[in-house]
Amino acid sequence: MKVRIKGKNIPIIRTKASEMNKCDAHGLYFPDLKKIWIKNSLGKRRFARVLMHELIHAAIDGHNLIGLIGAELEERICLAAEDIGTLLLDKNLIRFIVKDKFKKDTVSETNRTNK
Repeated sequence: MKVRIKGKNIPIIRTKASEMNKCDAHGLYFPDLKKIWIKNSLGKRRFARVLMHELIHAAIDGHNLIGLIGAELEERICLAAEDIGTLLLDKNLIRFIVKDKFKKDTVSETNRTNK
């Protein structure tokens, strides 16, 4: 599997945990190789969360921000975006947005001004 970010193909490699045992991470993005490695022992939910996190690292790299923001801020941005992405997946908010379900629950501008 691979994704395309800012014109670069980023392979996503499922790997044995033993190949990544030098660190505690479940996944890693390698900016020099433009590859994401994720432990293949993860369940679907954890895999999706780790994949989102590593894709955000790849996007930050694709926009040439790694050197500008520093490693600590980069990690915090990835964690925050991962939380938002997980919320969207968990609550099926993406499905509501795509199916335009929010229109039924929102007050229109004309209704708001008439109140």
